[in-house]
Amino acid sequence: MSLFLRSTKVELVKILIRVKYYVLLLIELLITATVVLFTSANGFAVFGLHMDLPAIPYAVLNSLTVFVLPLIIFMVCADLFTNEIETGMLKAVLLRPIGRFMIFASKITAVTLYVFLHLMAVCALILALKLMLGSPADLPTLPAAFALSIFPMIAFVSFSTLICLLVSNSSLAMFVSMILYFIMQGVTLASAPVGAVFFTSHLNVYRMILSPQYQSALPNTLLLILSTIVLTSAAGFWLFDRQEL
Repeated sequence: MSLFLRSTKVELVKILIRVKYYVLLLIELLITATVVLFTSANGFAVFGLHMDLPAIPYAVLNSLTVFVLPLIIFMVCADLFTNEIETGMLKAVLLRPIGRFMIFASKITAVTLYVFLHLMAVCALILALKLMLGSPADLPTLPAAFALSIFPMIAFVSFSTLICLLVSNSSLAMFVSMILYFIMQGVTLASAPVGAVFFTSHLNVYRMILSPQYQSALPNTLLLILSTIVLTSAAGFWLFDRQEL
């Protein structure tokens, strides 16, 4: 276990030493702060629908899980998998006394931890601003919603990892991942019953856990997400284990 933790720490450091990932997190926090502060002072309406301050944190969370975090995941996975294979860095990693499965698992874990950092940082900022503005802190519902959102994001990580191992160029890996994601979202918009078979239709799974009216659909949704994680991770490791380096 200690070997796995050390390997995960190495992979996480690879992410954190890249300035662009700090910049992305900072931009997220700045946009979140701007949205919360602006809406608290002026109110907010979209297509005639008024958004009050209590609803804003969940709108921010939806934006994160649907738009921002998937793109970040595609980028990070391309750096840790496709780019390392391209540059030959992975060959050096495999010289360490550690098996391919542990390397694969530590990379996925590191990406997941980085994504969880984004969720928790944005959540902490929203709670701090709400307290500063004298609004109800919405404890423990809001932190729970942000924490539970990591489950569909893990599916994104395993899905993106599989794509990254199928192509030989990091830019192409990101492009293919985004195109497939947009296609799945397009299918969902065109036909909800068909789109329901994709994990991308269930990015707001926290609603099912926190809202009684959605809990009847919770078991099937969690099974779909878990199945996606298991199948794409298994296929990804199969490819990773057979990579010619």
